[in-house]
Amino acid sequence: MFIVIDGPDGSGKTTLAKSLTQRLCQKGFQALYTSEPTYDSEAGKAARQILRSGEVTDIYAFADLFVADRKEHLANLIKPSLLAGRWVVCDRYKYSALAYQQLQGVNPQYLIRKNQECLVPDFAFILVPQNTNILMGRIAQRGERTELFEKKEHLAATIPYYRSLKEYFPKENIWYLNADDSTEDNLGQVLGVVGVG
Repeated sequence: MFIVIDGPDGSGKTTLAKSLTQRLCQKGFQALYTSEPTYDSEAGKAARQILRSGEVTDIYAFADLFVADRKEHLANLIKPSLLAGRWVVCDRYKYSALAYQQLQGVNPQYLIRKNQECLVPDFAFILVPQNTNILMGRIAQRGERTELFEKKEHLAATIPYYRSLKEYFPKENIWYLNADDSTEDNLGQVLGVVGVG
C-alpha cells in the first residue's frame, strides 16, 4: 500500500506520516517512512540546497529537479518496497509541486505532464489548515532557519492550490484532513479510511 501525506509547511504532515508508519508497524504491517525531496539523489540534494538558499534562477529547471528526484525515489525505494509487500508512507509527493511551484509561476499542466509517469498512490491525505497562523506557529517551534516557502504569505497562497488537487487529479484517491486537528485525531481518520483502524 502506497500512502502519501501532504500539505503546506507546518501542517503536521511529517508528524502524521511518522505516526502512521509507527502505528502500522505496531499493528503488524511492514511499513516504512520516506520523504521528498530525498537526501539521496543528486536532484534531491540540489532541490534542498535551493530551498535553503532561496535562490531560484529558473523555475522550470527547479520543478524538473523534484521530478527527477521523485523518479529515482520511486525506482530505488518506493516500488521495490511495495513489491516486497511493505507499506510505504511518503511525506510529500507530486501534490506539493502543484501547490508550491505553481505559486512560483510554473504552468500546472506542465507539472501534471511531468508527473504523469509517477506512481499514483493508493491514498493521498492532504492536510489543510483553516488558518495560516497555526502553520507559522509550528514552523517557529522548530527553531530552525526558515526555507524558501516558509513565509506566511507564501503558505497562505498555497492553500487554494492544495484545495484544488481533486480538480487536477480527479481519478485519484485524495482525502482532505483538517491541519488544525490533533495528530491523533487525523491518524484515526487515516487508519479508518485505509481500513486498518
